[in-house]
Amino acid sequence: MSVLRRSAIPAPPLPLDVLGPDWASWIEQCAEASNAPPDYVAMPLLALASALMGNARWVSGWDGWHEPPALWCASVGNPSSGKSSGAAPVMRDVLNKLETRMARSYPMERAQWEEAATVASIAEKQWEKEVAAAMAAGNPVPPKPRAAMSPPKPVEPRLRITDATIERVAELLSVYPKGLLCSRDELTGWLLNQSRYSSGTDRPFWLEAYNGGSYKVDRQKHPDPISIGNLTVSMFGTIQPDRLAAITQSADDGLPSRFLFLLCHLLLGRIRCFCRQQGQRGRRWTRPTVRRRRMLAIECGTWRSGRTGTARLEAFG
Repeated sequence: MSVLRRSAIPAPPLPLDVLGPDWASWIEQCAEASNAPPDYVAMPLLALASALMGNARWVSGWDGWHEPPALWCASVGNPSSGKSSGAAPVMRDVLNKLETRMARSYPMERAQWEEAATVASIAEKQWEKEVAAAMAAGNPVPPKPRAAMSPPKPVEPRLRITDATIERVAELLSVYPKGLLCSRDELTGWLLNQSRYSSGTDRPFWLEAYNGGSYKVDRQKHPDPISIGNLTVSMFGTIQPDRLAAITQSADDGLPSRFLFLLCHLLLGRIRCFCRQQGQRGRRWTRPTVRRRRMLAIECGTWRSGRTGTARLEAFG
């Protein structure tokens, strides 16, 4: 894999201009504040953007070929190279605050559900007594009242998963069909667990999570499986070059090749103060922009590229 070759050829600079002036400025400011290359800020931002759009926007280069916008992004670098600090403005500041806003009403919804579930439990016990009495008297069994039916348990809104089980991920995707972001600060353990020769059984699930296909997950304590219409999970993590080299050399499937690996030359300098006005200005437009992408309707369908986009895609290979 070329990203791991020890080459004297410097990596090309990140073309921030393709992201537009606002995002380019925000990435540069965050990189300066974190004393990290802007590449390490842009990678988690791309992964988060793809997760926020999710299944609401698929792309089609031409008839018969369409893909979900799931991006698997990985920042490659040695320890203390700025991978984690560069990701912090996105993963810690933007994503955490977005999830906090999404979950504001959850405590009240949970309390209302607990109250309704208690009422339903009492009503169900009363109905069971009525059924027993009717059967003993030879009378028709009364139908189960609506009050005895417990409402579905609310799920705390979230965009990110870290170390959840496959069953838990499937449960979340059944509630949030647009998709999720899997965030792993260190990808080595996760990639090794997905190896064909490991004892793990999650590899087929994650292989499909990149393609957006349908999937069913069997549950241990429930007879019915969880059906997912479009299994779409974006991903971001970090990894060291030597560990990635060992994994890619032994890989015999397409799992590592699904990642966009980024290894940049470090150009770190003096840490600049992140001006308070710059931070406030960035937050004013960053959060509404991210929220708008999260609110894209699930039934929006497929985005078709024009002739120019298709030509660029074919030229890229």
